[in-house]
Amino acid sequence: MKTNNWIQDQIASHMRILRAFLFIIWFTCCGFATVFLQFVVTPLYLMSSYHYDECIAWTKACFGCTLIAITQCAFSCPIQLSGDRTMRGQLYVKAGKFRTRFPARILIISNHQTSVDQFHMWWYAYANQMHGRFFIVLKESFKYVPFLGIAMRFYGFVLMARRWAVDKPRLEHRLKAIRNSQSPAWLLIFPEGTVFTPTSKQRSNEYGAKSGIRPLKHVILPRSTGLFFCLRQLQGSVIWLYDCTIAYEGRPRGSFPGIYFTMRSIFMGGKSPTAIHMHWRCFKIADIPLQSQHIFEKWLVDRWAEKDHFLDEFFRTGCFPSELPSRFEASNEPGQHEALTPMVSLLVTHGRLSSSAKAEQTLMTLLGISLWFGILYTGYGYYCGVRG
Repeated sequence: MKTNNWIQDQIASHMRILRAFLFIIWFTCCGFATVFLQFVVTPLYLMSSYHYDECIAWTKACFGCTLIAITQCAFSCPIQLSGDRTMRGQLYVKAGKFRTRFPARILIISNHQTSVDQFHMWWYAYANQMHGRFFIVLKESFKYVPFLGIAMRFYGFVLMARRWAVDKPRLEHRLKAIRNSQSPAWLLIFPEGTVFTPTSKQRSNEYGAKSGIRPLKHVILPRSTGLFFCLRQLQGSVIWLYDCTIAYEGRPRGSFPGIYFTMRSIFMGGKSPTAIHMHWRCFKIADIPLQSQHIFEKWLVDRWAEKDHFLDEFFRTGCFPSELPSRFEASNEPGQHEALTPMVSLLVTHGRLSSSAKAEQTLMTLLGISLWFGILYTGYGYYCGVRG
């Protein structure tokens, strides 16, 4: 019996290694192909900035599909959607596939539970066909990720150093580009600034105690400076602020999602959520108090307290509160789709990508493999020539 268990453990261990190796190869090939294409189209900027932006948006869309495919191959689990009354008519099913009716230019905020939150948000952008116009504010450490760090600079992502003197010019440059272009753009920012871990929770509680803010149980207190700056800069050119509260099933009670669900544990260890829950609502930016940062900070903390209440109900009942209808009706008329039921589970798999998206993602993978083989072959030929 012990021998059989030992054999099973060894097989499982080798399968995890193989799984991690395949994911790394897949990601590296697509990342390399993306960066290669970005450098190829760079001279186009001198001739037409519009066509350059279109090409970069296409490479971003392809890479977004790659991340969605990799994530869904790593863990194919249901995503349960809910929302308040502002979401009615904006979530629907068309031809058996989930779609959204969000505006083309929005600012998105969310609590930050794990390091893969942005992957699920990218999938959500794909559901609105906005995965090529998706911008994210991230930690500066992401620039060290092979290939992806370079690609992020082309994509227009904002990499924050957590020093406002350094971050303000970077953020201002991106916001100015979004404001002046009037092209479709979804900008995602995590006001908490980091994932939910024991360390970040302790720091949040200490800050709250000094500021006289009641400690929150399931989220950490948001930082208002960056979001306040974004709203002030985009006011008038972007109308809506969308707010997502995300939660994960499948972790032990009392554990922290930022520790339990990491990129390493998900993609290499096979430890993944059993379900993902997303609660959506939206606010009109004109109705948000932006007279001063102090007033805005109070408004933002109140919204985070509501998130904490949503998560309280999630852990008590297994789902978020929802004001969506209990059913949906498909319609061929534009704007006549009823919202999704709050408990509809959408099994997101690679098959949920459209045929064109899967073709683009496959093309990027094959291009990456070809480029790697070309480099290896050239290097081997050069080595043999030197030796000869």
